[in-house]
Amino acid sequence: MGYTTYFTGQIDVTPSLNDQEREFLQKFSGTRRMKRTNGPYFVEGTGFMGQGGDPDIQDYNTPPDGQPGLWCHWVPNEKGTAIEWDEGKKFYDGEEWMKYLIDHFIGPNPIAKRGDPDAFAFLQGHDCQGVIDAEGEDSGDIWKIIVENNEVYIQEARIVFDEGRKVV
Repeated sequence: MGYTTYFTGQIDVTPSLNDQEREFLQKFSGTRRMKRTNGPYFVEGTGFMGQGGDPDIQDYNTPPDGQPGLWCHWVPNEKGTAIEWDEGKKFYDGEEWMKYLIDHFIGPNPIAKRGDPDAFAFLQGHDCQGVIDAEGEDSGDIWKIIVENNEVYIQEARIVFDEGRKVV
């Protein structure tokens, strides 16, 4: 069954993502993140959302080391000026995925580029800032994902009742 969380807001990206960065991030978020011999950044799998029976798949139900889960639902907007939710259902570990994208692809010194400078020469390095409101399907399950200077923070909400009472 799973649990649904809704996200509103965006993380601004400066300078804007280039075309190759936008295309790669769309493919990355559009494929099941499975442990593969082709590595954690592989985005060219066969079948629906990269879930075909490719021979390089080591474990269909385990994400690559360091990736928070099987699905990342953060995508660049059309202009490449922000990262936002793609409205995919059952998105878990949104804050961890945001950190992963910043650290590996978007931030000032992307891990992917350091690891494979030729394959990821298109990664520029960016500054990320913004706030995304998150609301789970359970009453009171609300928090914010805050990104300041490429660092990701969580701010949990709490419900407080007014001390005054009114006669009904």
